[in-house]
Amino acid sequence: MPRRLGPSRATLRSMLFLFLLALPGLPLIGATGFFIGHNVVAAHRVLSGARSRATTPTLPAPPNNRRAVTPSPPTRRSLLAARYVRQVKIWRVPSTPHDTTRARGATTIAARVAIAAPARAHRPLALWSIPVTTPKPMTTPRPMTTPKHRSNARSVVVAAPSGVETPHAAAHEAVGHGIVSAARRPLTSNVATSRVRRRAGIAPPPPAPDALPVPPVLARAAYLYDVTDGRALYAKDAEDGLPMASTTKIMTALLAVKYGHLDDMVTASYAAATIGESSMYLQQGEQLTLRDLLYGLILPSGNDAAIAIAEHVGGSVPAFVAMMNHEAALLGMTHTHFATPHGLDAVGHYASAHDMARLAIAAMRYPVFRQVVSTRSYIIPATAHNGAHYLYNINQPLWWYPGVIGVKPGSTGAAGRCAVEWVVRGNHTLLLVLLGGANLVSDVRDLLNWGFGDFSHWYSPLQVPVFYAPEYLGWDGPALWLPAAGGRRYYALTGHTIREPLLDRYLNTGGFARYNAPTGEGFLDAHGAWSQRFAGSWLFYNPRTGRVAQTEQAVQ
Repeated sequence: MPRRLGPSRATLRSMLFLFLLALPGLPLIGATGFFIGHNVVAAHRVLSGARSRATTPTLPAPPNNRRAVTPSPPTRRSLLAARYVRQVKIWRVPSTPHDTTRARGATTIAARVAIAAPARAHRPLALWSIPVTTPKPMTTPRPMTTPKHRSNARSVVVAAPSGVETPHAAAHEAVGHGIVSAARRPLTSNVATSRVRRRAGIAPPPPAPDALPVPPVLARAAYLYDVTDGRALYAKDAEDGLPMASTTKIMTALLAVKYGHLDDMVTASYAAATIGESSMYLQQGEQLTLRDLLYGLILPSGNDAAIAIAEHVGGSVPAFVAMMNHEAALLGMTHTHFATPHGLDAVGHYASAHDMARLAIAAMRYPVFRQVVSTRSYIIPATAHNGAHYLYNINQPLWWYPGVIGVKPGSTGAAGRCAVEWVVRGNHTLLLVLLGGANLVSDVRDLLNWGFGDFSHWYSPLQVPVFYAPEYLGWDGPALWLPAAGGRRYYALTGHTIREPLLDRYLNTGGFARYNAPTGEGFLDAHGAWSQRFAGSWLFYNPRTGRVAQTEQAVQ
């Protein structure tokens, strides 16, 4: 007889008997479990609601009367994501004006982009976070060991390059002269001593002999930014809204590159052909590509090209101006308002030097823009739908100061001389903005030499055979000097100053022809004699004996 598989009948009867015994208690067990689970869930909801109310406020009802959802408490992962900051990198700018190839390496610029936690709604982020160096309050991108200074003219030395003087050693003598005054001096007894010496009419001690003083700046506003190190080196009225002339066209070109198609054909309208002032000389009905108009906009600073680009990209000039102001808001340009796409004087058209630095950094991210601003000359050949155009870059420093690769100058009656310059020397990049300047030579050369800490070579527009300059520059030369604070003379050739009592003796005993330019600052030595080193020789003066000589022994 085959063996039966599975449980026996006796086992099944036992299992049925146990089930019948447990059947009356099942409702009691279920009720108990339900009661416990309900209380646990209720307690969890109470605790979660309290924590949510403590961390995130209840949002108001949205306009469509739909039920608002209270956001859940932030998790550790979302907090870490919201606080994450990454360095933004751009392609290294070509080292020569005609090098339009894209460099292999990437240069980290000092612009940080805050990456917020992923959200459903798109919110535009302020792309560039250049440190704001306003005099009230003055801020810096990161804590620095060098003191920060402020002046009556709101000229701020935020951080000095290597080998450059921070003016706290002689800051007291500049008070009231509108150049540099101490906003926060070192906590030493020298401050009190200097104050007593000044009140008593005693000449203060000079700065270190080899330190480079801050050059005097003629422009109404200036901003020097170290792109490589991510810090502002110098600022003078950098937050004041001033007319910026044709540097406006940086924003016009940025919008054309960002939102336009460079191969589109653009027809010049009557308004574009008759705008006047600086022009690439478009004719009504002439058709050019948007790329060619970019060269006509930047190189000769064509107002007609600006109108043609605005009408093509924005549909109309007012609509394009609205796009310019919207883009300025996205870039964090809080002291800027555009009224025209070309920069001619108009009511409500202004920008600050700091804001123009933001704009330049944003525009230099685009290879096409960098290629255009670094081009010295460009020819548009004649075709069936356009005439020939010969374009030359009017950015003067591009022709004579080594390393300048753009970006744009400008000049009007109200704005004066303006310039935005991007300079690369080796692996170091500086960005200079000038508004309301007297010329595009002295401030550009002096601030850039000071920013690089290098006065080993003399750079002048008179040294190059060909460059575009609408004004007379015969006044420039190695003997050029500018008045500085405290009655000093600043010599652009070497970046040093001559001060009393040596200045009077310097002028009376031969001056530049005998001693040449100073190569160090004057100082009072241990024997009570004033000394200063020049390119030609030394100059010594002993106040006790009244002797002036070229050796220290001769004045004792």
